[in-house]
Amino acid sequence: MIERLLAGVVSQRGITDAWLVEKDGFVLYSKQSANSQPASHAVQDWLALARNASEVQTVTLVQEQGFVLLRTLQIGVLILKAQRETNLGSLRIALNKLSADEANMDA
Repeated sequence: MIERLLAGVVSQRGITDAWLVEKDGFVLYSKQSANSQPASHAVQDWLALARNASEVQTVTLVQEQGFVLLRTLQIGVLILKAQRETNLGSLRIALNKLSADEANMDA
């Protein structure tokens, strides 16, 4: 069910890695390139940033090789790593649709 819910986002062109992490740090879903597991302290930093944002915001971190996007969902925090060439507008639209789909599942 989680794979189906996230499919529209993680299949976006340029997404190299995706993790859905519960608030306690337990990984519910992961899709990653070979050898791309981030250090645990980086994940904790990302989760802290996501907690400081409202639930309707997407936090975008600009890095040397691309972007890290953080989105708080009802089931956890979605962490996405994207290449520089990724269409961020299209990705944000997909994230908004994901949030709406998740809300409709609970209704």
